[in-house]
Amino acid sequence: MIQSFNTMVFGAGRCFGRNYVPVFRCMGNQRMPITVSAVVDLESRRNDVLSMLSTFPLSPPQTIFVPDAERDNESLSKKTIEQLDVAIRTHRINAAVVVTPPEAHMAPLTAVINRNLKTLVEKPLCAPYDASIRVEAANQLLDDAKQVRALLQNHPQASLTVMAQRRYHPGFEFVRCYLEGFVAEFQVPISFIDIYYSDGEWMFPDEYGRENHPFRYGYGKLHHGGYHFIDQLSEVLRCNDRLSEKAPDQVEVYTHSRRPADLQVAITPADYAKFFPDGPTVPDQIQAGRSADQLGECDVFSSFAFRRGRSLITAAAIHLLHNGISRRSWRLPNPDTYKRNGRIRQEYVRIDVGPLLSIEVRSYEAHETEKMDHSSAARADVGWPRHFDVSIFRNSGVVGGEPYTEIKFGEENSPSCGAKTFVEEGRRLLIQDFFSNVKTRSDFESHLRTNRLMHLISLNLAKESQGEMPLSSSAWQA
Repeated sequence: MIQSFNTMVFGAGRCFGRNYVPVFRCMGNQRMPITVSAVVDLESRRNDVLSMLSTFPLSPPQTIFVPDAERDNESLSKKTIEQLDVAIRTHRINAAVVVTPPEAHMAPLTAVINRNLKTLVEKPLCAPYDASIRVEAANQLLDDAKQVRALLQNHPQASLTVMAQRRYHPGFEFVRCYLEGFVAEFQVPISFIDIYYSDGEWMFPDEYGRENHPFRYGYGKLHHGGYHFIDQLSEVLRCNDRLSEKAPDQVEVYTHSRRPADLQVAITPADYAKFFPDGPTVPDQIQAGRSADQLGECDVFSSFAFRRGRSLITAAAIHLLHNGISRRSWRLPNPDTYKRNGRIRQEYVRIDVGPLLSIEVRSYEAHETEKMDHSSAARADVGWPRHFDVSIFRNSGVVGGEPYTEIKFGEENSPSCGAKTFVEEGRRLLIQDFFSNVKTRSDFESHLRTNRLMHLISLNLAKESQGEMPLSSSAWQA
């Protein structure tokens, strides 16, 4: 019997409108029983929320607007809780989706888990204010995860899924499964992982005060989209877990970052005047409503040593950039800074299994996906949204098989249900599993090691900000 879900949504902003509403519409067309029964957001966003809901494909939900004074509270007020309880009883709500900014995740998560709701939360699990600036704030990442875990243990009827749609990316899933089978067959662990991701989000000095992907709350790229790639590293490393005598048990992480103040040295107001001679003058100082040394990072670079005892088993590196190749060529930002302000995605992954195997993934955009029609978005050659090439090199004399295989994954596969990209397809599949009562590949427990790496990198960023050595270590349990 198919269970129907009456859902409460926390945060009906751009992320919800762009990433969830189309999926809900698709699921409705497939006659999957999901109803958005209530929406909770800030009072200051009332007009924007009501405007968005006026075009909602399903019946208009009940709205609950929370006073802005409660925005930073660690828990929801008694009045708000009472409103939630009434809505839950009235609409028989049995599921929740939390799409608030990550610094505001913990209050709604605590409320819905305490009420035994099946919950989907946007990544990351949380992003405390100043997580890249203060050691105490970075350590809050671990404390919050422990709190959520305790809540779930005390409420076994509740469940929590983290929106990590790249776990459902069919191309990366192919690579992960290939590696898993290879490592299991030959009993040799992954020795090296290199992950590069750039989104081309070019920020000008007078734009750091915005709310979408904020910097003024003391965190940046790591907690914007960086979580996906830390999680990708964690997921690939699961291949080593089956090798009981070789699996790493410790991790060391070294991190450095590029901050807004660094970019002011690299690209000066004189440079901006040369690039954009007809636009408003770019200010000499960063404008964010906060001093430049209190802003989050633009780019973050981390190297990892996964050890068993003192022996290095897997070396890894992750390079995460906002400040990479962009298509932005205009002085004033597009009103939609989320996807229509020159952002293009470029990513590269290389994975080695010692002298036996090497896999390389290349996926490069040269055009803004959001601005193209579905015909253009369907192109899979280099520079277009579905470009996803996989090269596999095998030591065929030892392990057999072909010494080289190239897979044009984007040409051989295509997303469904209106998705332009495989990442969008992954989000749809995860949401569909969540609302189909299928065990997802992204339950909270499976994110504990990802959260630990996020904590170590945040801790390093905070140490770097304070002039200390940005090096941290931890146990690495399976």
